[in-house]
Amino acid sequence: MVRIESRAARGFQSLHFLILLQEGRVLGSVENRFHLNAVNGILFRDKFGPSIGMESKEFAEELFDTMARRKKINAENRITIEELEILGRYINSMCDKNGDGKLSEEEVKEVLVMSAAANKLTNFKKHAATYAALIMEEFDPDHLGYIEIWQLESLLRGMDYMDQKMGKRT
Repeated sequence: MVRIESRAARGFQSLHFLILLQEGRVLGSVENRFHLNAVNGILFRDKFGPSIGMESKEFAEELFDTMARRKKINAENRITIEELEILGRYINSMCDKNGDGKLSEEEVKEVLVMSAAANKLTNFKKHAATYAALIMEEFDPDHLGYIEIWQLESLLRGMDYMDQKMGKRT
């Protein structure tokens, strides 16, 4: 059980790359990692994964290339923080398929599966449906069939806050 919990914690922590933006700017820990990994305000492709908290270098670089191409950013293997914000908006739109600001249980599950695949967490991926059901149970007590994207973001921001607090202790 402890192993599953630790994998779940890693899986949820890896979801941070899905909420890069808050009110049009890069979030705290992602912004901090951007600046740590950037050279003169430029983030190179090979540092994209570590900057958004993604462990799989290959997946991060593929995501970087795909998003840059789809958003027509001339990335040339590097981006600025402003371009990272554009990519962040694109990532958020991948979660909310119809753009209504609401996530169904299936969309929540897809987000979890995507995160698990991005971070090579096969056990987390196997339990994605269970985790999605638990998230829905917690955030949709009236059984409306959806949660709002801000609820998932607040869950992840809370986890980000706990990561920062725990990081200060070590």
